[in-house]
Formats: sequence, C-alpha cells, structure tokens
Amino acid sequence: MKNSTKNTLRCVIALSVISVVCVALLAVANRFLPKYKPSLDLNTVTLINGIVPSGVDDKTALDEGYYEMLVLDDKKLADFNKNNRAEANNAVLAVYRAVKGDNAGAYIVEAQAQGYAGNDPIVMLTAIDEDGAIISVVTKKQTENSPGTNGIFEEKQFALLVEYVKGKTSIDGSGISASTGATSSYSVGGVANAIGISLKVIPEVKGGSL
Repeated sequence: MKNSTKNTLRCVIALSVISVVCVALLAVANRFLPKYKPSLDLNTVTLINGIVPSGVDDKTALDEGYYEMLVLDDKKLADFNKNNRAEANNAVLAVYRAVKGDNAGAYIVEAQAQGYAGNDPIVMLTAIDEDGAIISVVTKKQTENSPGTNGIFEEKQFALLVEYVKGKTSIDGSGISASTGATSSYSVGGVANAIGISLKVIPEVKGGSL
C-alpha cells in the first residue's frame, strides 16, 4: 500500500513538473518567436490580383501601387475583433484597398478563424465592393483537410464556395455546406467566420472608426 501511494505521488509530481515546463516553454515561444504580421508583399498581391484583377500583372501591380494596405489603429482593431469575433481566434488581420486599375475602390480583408482544433487558424482574403457585397474570396493559409475528402478547400467545393458568396452581404456555415456539399463542418465554420468578420469590418473602416 505504501509503495502504491509513493508511486502515485511520484506520478503526480512528475506530471506537475511537465506541466510547469510546458507552460514556461509556451511563454518563451510567445514572447520571443516572431508572430505573423500581414504585409502587402508579392504573394499577397498575387492572391488579391486573382480575385480583384487590376488589369496588369502581379509584379507591376505591386511595384506601381495598384493596391495599398490601410493603416489601422491597433487598439481599435483589437477592440473590434474582441467585440465581433465568433470564437477566440476569429480576427481581422489587415485591410487592403485597390486604388488603381479595373477594380479600383474595392476592399480586401485578410481575416482568420479557427477550423479544426489543433490546426493553425484558416486565413482568408475576402474582396468586398464599395456597397459591402462580396466580390470573391481566396485562401491565404490553411492546414485543414487531406486530399480526396469533401473538404471545403478541395478544388470543386471551393469553386462552388466562390460562386455562392458572390454578391452576398452576409454569410453562414449552413449556407456554405448546402451550396458546396462540403462535409468538413469545422472547416466550413472557420471559412464562414473569417468571411463574416471581414464583412463586418468594412463599415467601420469606411466610417473612420478604425
């Protein structure tokens, strides 16, 4: 009985030490590892130029300033995200605007939302016209599903998503699932939340609140 008690105590102590070490490592990682920061680089311009074409090639669009990254107040954006998020990782990361070319005046919002737990948040770019309706969407980053599934990021399902969202001013997961046939409910929810918060931020940007 005594040996059993000692073994139990040893296990509890070992687990406690492991927990403390893991928390410390996470704290160090959060403090010192670089956090993702959106930027208007060639990769971003290429994605934007694909959903709101400028009429010129990607490199020219970048070099000649066909798109701009809006300067937003960090605190006000953080408050907006806190008040409008559907879950803890749901957030607007950046807002861009087409200032020249075929789609001048359009806004493009980079936003993230959680898909399946344990995966990195899904990052989407949502292009929105001056009336607040969706022009198109594209994925910037996702680690959700394996090839061969009916996931929302499969080519067929995502093409149906793009068609479904065009012209819409609001979005929800059930509508996406019904229109695309995607069965990956958490991924669909993440996409819906990323697009949803993107739609919500444009009136704030246009109104000068951010």
